Amino acid sequence: MPTSNTRLGIVNRMRARRAFACAVAAMAGAGFGCTSLLGNGYGTERADASTPLFGADATTFDADTTSETGASSNDACATPALATATKDDLEARLCNGLVCAPIDESAVLDSGFCGRVDGGVTCALPLFDAGAARSAPQGIGASPSAPAGDDGGVRFPACSTVAWPAPDGGVAPLIYATGSTAIGQYVATIGQLYAQFGIGTILYSGQGSCVGVAAAYAAPGARRPTLESLKITTFTYYEPRTDTNGNPVPHSCVLGDSNQVADIGFSDVYPQTCDASIASYPLPAPYSDFFGPVQVMELVVPNTSHSDRISYEQAQLVWGYGAAAGISPWTDPSLLFRRSPTSGTQAMIAKAIGLDTRAWVGTANAGSGDVLASIVSAKNGTKADGALGILGADVADGARQAGNLRPLAFQDKGQTCAFFPDSSPTTFDKQNVRDGHYPIWGPIHLITTVDSAGVAFNPVVSRLIAALNGLDTEIASQFDVISLYAKNHVIPSCAMHVARSASNGIDGAPYAPYKPVKSCSCYYDSLVGAGAECTLHRCTTDAECAGSARGATVCNSFGTPAVGYCEMPAGQ
Repeated sequence: MPTSNTRLGIVNRMRARRAFACAVAAMAGAGFGCTSLLGNGYGTERADASTPLFGADATTFDADTTSETGASSNDACATPALATATKDDLEARLCNGLVCAPIDESAVLDSGFCGRVDGGVTCALPLFDAGAARSAPQGIGASPSAPAGDDGGVRFPACSTVAWPAPDGGVAPLIYATGSTAIGQYVATIGQLYAQFGIGTILYSGQGSCVGVAAAYAAPGARRPTLESLKITTFTYYEPRTDTNGNPVPHSCVLGDSNQVADIGFSDVYPQTCDASIASYPLPAPYSDFFGPVQVMELVVPNTSHSDRISYEQAQLVWGYGAAAGISPWTDPSLLFRRSPTSGTQAMIAKAIGLDTRAWVGTANAGSGDVLASIVSAKNGTKADGALGILGADVADGARQAGNLRPLAFQDKGQTCAFFPDSSPTTFDKQNVRDGHYPIWGPIHLITTVDSAGVAFNPVVSRLIAALNGLDTEIASQFDVISLYAKNHVIPSCAMHVARSASNGIDGAPYAPYKPVKSCSCYYDSLVGAGAECTLHRCTTDAECAGSARGATVCNSFGTPAVGYCEMPAGQ
């Protein structure tokens, strides 16, 4: 991160460039606001900073019939008519009674960093030396869930000695996994079941998404780094049983083999977001990037804040320049709670707002729990309005339910209004993510080595990938992974109506309508309190779905015990 003097130099250089641009524009007779562009860089308070999102400036659209332009349109919820729709098409179509809230961009234009270009707003970004070495991954070391020390008075054993028994009388194979802290709780549940069935002993160290990429992938011709070389030395594993509350029982172990490498790495973002040296995607042999459930990232404020929305440009200026941008009320960098450049949360949001993840201002935090604590700390008092943080929905929504924070509605570049991740500030259905209106999301990435057929070399890793997608039949009979995802505010792919391309490997890339092989949309809705319509379409056989006005002619069953709903056929 540049020093304050370096940043001041950057700002001054950019102002000089804007002065030159304004002079050229003046000679060309194009006066697009040079007075404001050459101002002192501090704008006035946003006109909408204290206006409730559902106030007079918000417009509610009738489901399935109205677009932002007022023209008749199809439902954005993945109907066949939108099979070739683009991201922009999807965002412009309103469904499910969505609320569209425009944002006043006067403060952005008054900031001194932005101007109108081709009918839109474009901002000059902070300069960052792209050739400089990427900073070392932050937080590498002992797993946050298993700090170095002792375990109830007992020294941690070597990980090589902790395998659980296997059904054949041997021991379950060890699986070394690391990366995203967000997926740790799901790995924990599956790890407990794997121990119970003797499938394998999963050893997990939550270190951050980009650490997961670094541990599981190496450039062609290079060898993967050892876990010891990455300073990943402490792991968590799980007992075959659960505690009295049904939760996995964790224990800790320490790495004993200096040559051990990771069997699988987990990341909230595409590998290329973490490692710019990855020149192609899909990953070159022998590596593959499998997808898991969808993570949603949010910009959050204390629930006592008067702010409820933010635009692409505002977020870009706030996180890129801090006080110098003058985007009120977020002008105090000490109240801007970010992560590190290697954090999946920060990396995904950085892609979504067009800002280099290494160029962020604000107060760095080692983990999402620290960001949450900072937001909660600012909740009561004079700092609430100035506080802004970044969190995954899996963390933020629990705090929202507890009355501590709320996500901001986000207006993407090119959009004319802001959308919450959910259909309203008080729901948890992730409808605006699933239907293509809220853009800051992406699948969890599961990176491992594969054979020539694209199957994970390690059969236990292959089963782990299947289990995380609800496709391991033995695990599914005991464990409802969709219910777990719903409880923790992530989205199984079978409940998504849009998807980003699996061929470009770019976070924030355009997305298009998506038709899962086996849709669980209604089942997911029933779990997140949005299944009122779906209750009319319960079923036990396909025959009960015949003639459905919704075109949902297949009865798909999920859960333990199984519950069936009429859904769209595969690929429709």
